[in-house]
Amino acid sequence: MKKYSFLILFLVSFALSCSYGQKTRFFIMSRLVGPGDQQRVAGAVSYFITSFDNKVKKTYPCTTVLCENDIGTLLGHERQRQLLGSETPGLMESISDALGCDYLISLEIGTLPGEKFVVNASLIPYKTKIPVLHASAYSNLTANSGGQNLDNCDEVAQKLVDALKEIEICPFKGSVKVRVISDTQKDTTLEYPVYCNGSDGIYRVKKTIDNHADNNWDLNKIGKVRTIGMASFDLHEDSKTEEQNDCYKCPSGRQGARIYNEERKKYGELQGLSQESQEKGQPIADARVEIKFRKDGSYTIQVDATSQKGDITTIDSKHAEGTCGVITEPPKKITQKGDVPLHYTFGPYQGSSKDKILKEKPDPVEKTDPISGEKTTYYLEFDLERD
Repeated sequence: MKKYSFLILFLVSFALSCSYGQKTRFFIMSRLVGPGDQQRVAGAVSYFITSFDNKVKKTYPCTTVLCENDIGTLLGHERQRQLLGSETPGLMESISDALGCDYLISLEIGTLPGEKFVVNASLIPYKTKIPVLHASAYSNLTANSGGQNLDNCDEVAQKLVDALKEIEICPFKGSVKVRVISDTQKDTTLEYPVYCNGSDGIYRVKKTIDNHADNNWDLNKIGKVRTIGMASFDLHEDSKTEEQNDCYKCPSGRQGARIYNEERKKYGELQGLSQESQEKGQPIADARVEIKFRKDGSYTIQVDATSQKGDITTIDSKHAEGTCGVITEPPKKITQKGDVPLHYTFGPYQGSSKDKILKEKPDPVEKTDPISGEKTTYYLEFDLERD
C-alpha cells in the first residue's frame, strides 16, 4: 500500500514538473486478452499506440499521448502482475488521474476462439468517466495475417480520432465580439368620459416608455473556455405617465379636476469585465466562450460574461395640481451599484474541431418580448484559429 501511494505521489509531481500548458493529454491503458498465447499479438499494442499517436497529432498538433511505457520502470512490477492476472485495483485509472490526463483510452488486444484477432478500444473523457466511443475490429490470426491485424489497429485508431471532431481538442483562440442593443418604445392611451358636479368631463391617462441599452463585449478567447477582454454598457430609460381626471375624488368625497404627472429616468455607464472569479489564487475575468460541436457537422458558440459593477442612477419625479391631492415634492435621486450579464448561445454554424479556422459574421438576431415589447438585437463577429 505504501508503494502504491508513493507511486501516485511521484506521478503527481511528475505531471506538475512536466506541464504541457494547453496540450490535451491521452493516456492509453492497454491489456492483452483472450485464451492461448497472448504474446503472439503483444506487438500490436505498440503498433496501435504509435498509429494513434501519429493520426491524432496530424489533425490535432496540441495533443500528447502517454502510455504505461512512459512511466518507465515504476510500472514494471505492476505490469508483470497484470500479465499474471493479478493487479492493484484501480491503479491505472489512478495513474491517468495523477498525470492530469483529459482522455483515457482503454485498449484491449488479443485472441478469440477460432484463431481470431481482436482489437477493441474505448475513448473515455476523464471528467465524465462515460465512454463516448467504442470501436472494434476483427480478423483471422494466421501465420500470414500480420498485415491485416495491423490494419485493424489503424482502423480502430482512426475511428477514435474521427470521434474527436465533436470535441474542442485544440483550443480555438481569437476575437469574439458581441453587441446587444435593446429598445423599448411604447405609447398607450386610455380615455373615457366621466361625469361629476353636473357636467361632463374626461379621464385620460397616457403612458410613454422610451428605453435604450447598448451593450458591447470585445472578448479574446485564450483557451478552451478561458476568455479576457473588455465590456461597455450604456443605459438610458425614460418612462412617463400623464393623467387628466376631471372627476378626481378627494378624501373628503368632493370631486374635481386634477392633473398628475410622473416620470422615471434611469441611466448608467459601465466599463470592464468583472473579475470576481479566481484561478490559482489570482483574479480572472468573469467571461467564458465555449464552442460546442455537434454530430451533424455544426457548432454553437456560448458566451457567458459579466460586467464590472458601476453606478446606475434612478430619478423619480411626481407632480400633481388640482382640486386636491396636490404634489410638489422635489425629484428623488438614487444611485446604486449594478452589473450586466450576458448569457447567449449563437449558431449553429457549419464546422468541426478538425477545421483550423472558425470565422463568421452572421446576420443580426432579433427577438421581441411579447409582454414588454422590448426588442433586443444580437450582433456577433468572431475570428478563431487553432494550432
